[in-house]
Amino acid sequence: MGKNIHTRSKKSRALALLNEKRLAEAISLYTEICRIDPQDAEAWFRLGTTYLELSAVIQAEDCFRRVIELEPRLAIAHYNLGRAQELQGKDAEAIATYRKLLQLTPHIEAYYNIGVIYAQQGKFEEALDIYRQAQGIQPDNPRLIAAEAGIFEKQGKYDSAYERIRPLLEAGRETPEIAILFASLSRHLNRRPQAIDLLERLVRRGDLAGNKDVWFPLDCSLGKLLDAAGEYERAFHHFRRGNELSSQAFDPNAYAGRV
Repeated sequence: MGKNIHTRSKKSRALALLNEKRLAEAISLYTEICRIDPQDAEAWFRLGTTYLELSAVIQAEDCFRRVIELEPRLAIAHYNLGRAQELQGKDAEAIATYRKLLQLTPHIEAYYNIGVIYAQQGKFEEALDIYRQAQGIQPDNPRLIAAEAGIFEKQGKYDSAYERIRPLLEAGRETPEIAILFASLSRHLNRRPQAIDLLERLVRRGDLAGNKDVWFPLDCSLGKLLDAAGEYERAFHHFRRGNELSSQAFDPNAYAGRV
């Protein structure tokens, strides 16, 4: 009890540092808190998520293992452990961790990440199986549908891939994942003008503005289509903006922290 009282003000300060994005200082303080009170699962979790944000995945993995020892049924700790393992290329361990999570709760992102690992390994049937299991829980999830269609594309089944996403396109459910896949498929299905129109609508959408993780792949896909169509000035505009977004995403302070 004394330890908890002793760390209470430190935890408040550490949380404030996180909110201010002073991540290196937050890590230092959370490390001190965990040393003072090794049973503080929340502090270990915060420390792990901060390491994960800085891509210090080895340290993050250690933290989330500690959290799970203290709180075995905390689903988000299992998920973050799986992510830390996945980012290290520990595919088998990550899949095992995600499957333990699925024993606790039907976590859609865990299904999705297992499918991504299988797809990267060329295990397309295993990936399709896991995506379809997830769709049994969320049958209309565009991300899962795009992932399934993406497997068809990798297999060279372009018509099947398009038919899988066509109902979403016709219903106006034009998510970035669906649009980027359609852009890739359009080269094989002679639908480049429709894909260009779709991508241009998305990059003009206000709700996506400022989201670098979305705009970068949208701009790159659109630039490639416009370049192939001979519209070089418009293509250059989107390539340039994509490159600007990519450079903005580089945080030298975060990189220094990782080193």
